[in-house]
Amino acid sequence: FITVPAGLNVSFVVDDSGVVSVDGNGTVTALKSGVAKVTVLVGDNKMYAMNSTVVTVTVSKIPTEIVSSAVTTDYNVDKNLVITLKDANGKPISGVKVTIDLNRAKTYATDNKGQVKVSTKGLSPNAYTAKITFAGDIKYLGSAKNVNVVIKKATPKLTAKNKKFKKSTNVKKYTVTLKTNTKKAMKKVTVTLNVNKKTITAKTNSKGKAIFKIKKLTKKGKYSATVTFKENK
Repeated sequence: FITVPAGLNVSFVVDDSGVVSVDGNGTVTALKSGVAKVTVLVGDNKMYAMNSTVVTVTVSKIPTEIVSSAVTTDYNVDKNLVITLKDANGKPISGVKVTIDLNRAKTYATDNKGQVKVSTKGLSPNAYTAKITFAGDIKYLGSAKNVNVVIKKATPKLTAKNKKFKKSTNVKKYTVTLKTNTKKAMKKVTVTLNVNKKTITAKTNSKGKAIFKIKKLTKKGKYSATVTFKENK
């Protein structure tokens, strides 16, 4: 605010720093961070001589904050790590670049909500630290945050039903099905069948089916069988 006698002409001259612009009403608009010098000229009429003063305008970058929560999920489940970039007043910052290093670094642009969503699907079971960085720009200060991401081993579904065989059948074929936690067939993995103190192994086919060929089960009776898939990585 500058106070001058009524009726005087007032004009403004801004230096070439590019930090601010000033309109004819003296409204200052910040263009980038830095320090600018604005010369205010008054007078130039019959009663008052020309006079001037120099005003220093300092524009600071706006502080930012990265908001994100830890993620825990199972292998191959499509769950997102959600990151929101906000300014000092809690307003989302859109259209700026944020780098997330989750197993490997990648740069994303924030959407109109100031958000970036990174899928955790496909990450191997492990404990990760997502390193989130906003480097800042001409308007905003940079910020950084580390977030824990835990991928647990998935629990597959093994389907094994009761089965009746004729005693006279020499090779008794027994089929089980193994699918992932997302209901997809688990191919070429080994499954074991333990029955009557004997252990038989079989590999699943393209449909996740393992077919056991039981050859030495010739006595009539009811048997309990255990079907097992041992965990892998």
